[in-house]
Parts: sequence; structure tokens; C-alpha cells
Amino acid sequence: MFPKIFSYAIKKRIDCDIDLYSMHECEKPYNDNTHVYSFSQFETNNSKEKYDALVIGGGEFLHFKPIEFLENEIIMHYPVGYIWEKPLEMAISHNIPSFINCVGAPFDFTVNQSVQLRNILNYCKIIALRDEFSEKRIIAAGIDPVKVCLAADNLCLFNQVYSLSELTNHKSELEKKCNSNFTIPYIVIQYGTSYRIEEIVKQIKIIKQGYQGNIYLLPVNYCHDDKSFADSIISNFSEGVYEIKEYLQPIDMMSIIAGAECFLGTSLHGNLTAINYGVKTIGIDMYPSFVSKMDGIFSMFGIERYLVPTPEGIAAAFYEIESDESVVSTTSKKLIEIQEILNRYFDDLSRFIKEG
Repeated sequence: MFPKIFSYAIKKRIDCDIDLYSMHECEKPYNDNTHVYSFSQFETNNSKEKYDALVIGGGEFLHFKPIEFLENEIIMHYPVGYIWEKPLEMAISHNIPSFINCVGAPFDFTVNQSVQLRNILNYCKIIALRDEFSEKRIIAAGIDPVKVCLAADNLCLFNQVYSLSELTNHKSELEKKCNSNFTIPYIVIQYGTSYRIEEIVKQIKIIKQGYQGNIYLLPVNYCHDDKSFADSIISNFSEGVYEIKEYLQPIDMMSIIAGAECFLGTSLHGNLTAINYGVKTIGIDMYPSFVSKMDGIFSMFGIERYLVPTPEGIAAAFYEIESDESVVSTTSKKLIEIQEILNRYFDDLSRFIKEG
């Protein structure tokens, strides 16, 4: 959804074409985005018509952790830093203005990493971060603070691109595909890891004892353990807890979350979807040992108390938020403020791109 929301925001301000790039080419994308080119095709494409700007993000981009991928059933690794350093090197070699678009910096940087970051990020005209903790890490690394700005995750603009009525209608169309009745009140649970599954099952059972609606186990990230988690625990439940087994597009997932009474999950963008459409949300922190992207987004919306650091707290957080009559008002007001910040950021970004 990053390209969708970015395209919406930038094309409101600039009449432009946008090419998508990744490490590998994708001719048949997961959703209805256009063709995705590989980094290796950049030279050829740029020689045909020179790019005016290169924009990187969003997501957890600025880090030095290895990234695994499968190639012919063999686990391979991209070079450390490749996902952000390689495209910037391409831009520098062709003198193309570059911008970092609302990304996360999830880890502190070592002295050597900070030097490497400075050597290449200071070429960028804007370095926009999506949370205060990422901003602090980048500034601590010695990046020119004039170039750094605190914005927010682009997906905070979800409800400007997809209206609630559109998602509600789409949800109705999904009932047959998912063999589900979404007119009965329900909550959505998503879990992206195999960590302490037994405790998660226990917590869901506690929730089900007091919650009268349905509970749907919804995978949001097929590249994580969402589906294997749901597959592995559904046998522990009978009536009232259901697994969404069908492979869904992002707009399908959004529609289901937007119609829920509450979303509980490890997915940052699952939580952001809930907030965009006035749904109560509980974050389950997969990385409680350090300040993560979840800390950043929950702090931004003023709902830190609903970010659960350990599985044991999930049911208690649900019963607390269920009776919290002000939380949706709080997140909705904060969302408006954050969208105003993003609008100013995209105004600045557009101006820099036009200036070249």
C-alpha cells in the first residue's frame, strides 16, 4: 500500500509518472500496483528518460540487519544496507535528487554505521522519519539535522484514499469468499510470530469468555508467520472463533479491520488501519526489549497504554479498551493532526522535486 498512498499524495501536487523499484522484478504484483522493476533495470530505464527524483520508503528501511529471501528454495541474504544504500548509489551516480520518505530506523547505530550513513544520506535533500525514536537515532548518527524532519507513516492517509463506505461495501462482497457473516459484531486478531503461541491461545479463550461477538484470526502479513499462527491454533476453538483462510488483497484486509469492533495485533499497519476508521486497537509488541516502531506509532497517537509488551496482558488490555469511551475520540483527533503534518511534508517534498 505504500506506493498507493504515496502516489495519491504526490500526484495531488505534481503531474508525474512513478516507476516502482525493488531488489527483484515483479511483473505480476501482489496487488494492483504497476510493474515493479529490479534495481538492475534502473540504468536502462533512466537512459530512456532521465528521472527527476528518487524516493525511498516507507517501512523499516534504515538499518544494518541482514534481510533473508528465498531463491530456488534456498535462503539467501541481501548485503547489509542494500535496500536503501544501493538505490541511493544509483541516484548519486546519475545526479538525481533523492529523498527518504517517512521511513523507520528501528535500531541504534554504531560509530562505523553512523559514518556509513552520513556518507550517503547527506546527499539526500529530505530525510523524513515516521516516528520520534527514528528521528532521534538518525540525528544521533550525525546526519545533517537541517535535512531531517519528523513526519509520520504515509499510511496515516488511508482514509483519504479509501472511504469507510467503500470499505464497508467491499466487506459485504467478501462474505461469500470468506464464508463469513460480517454483520455479526466481531473483533480481529492477528499475530505475526510463533513466539509463545500457547499463551496467545489462553488469552483468546479469556477474551471469548466475556465477548459475545465473533473473533476472526486474520493474516495481515503473508511474509511473516500470520497464517501459520492462525493455522496452528484454530483447532483449539469451536464456535465463535474463525480463521480467514483465503488469501486476501490488502484492501480486503482493510475492509475487514475497518468493520471490526477492535483490532489486536502485531501489525503496525493493521493498527493504523483500525485508527483510520475509528476502530479500537491494541498493539502486541513483538520487540519489547527495545524501542520499536510500535512504540513510535502508539506514542504518536497517545495510546501507549494499549501497546502490550507481553502476551499475558492481551485479554486485560482488551477488556480495558472495550469500556474506554474516549480512546477513539483521542486517536481520531490525533489522526487529523498527523494528516496535517503529512500534508505539509508532501507540500515540501513536491516543491523540492519541482526545483530539481
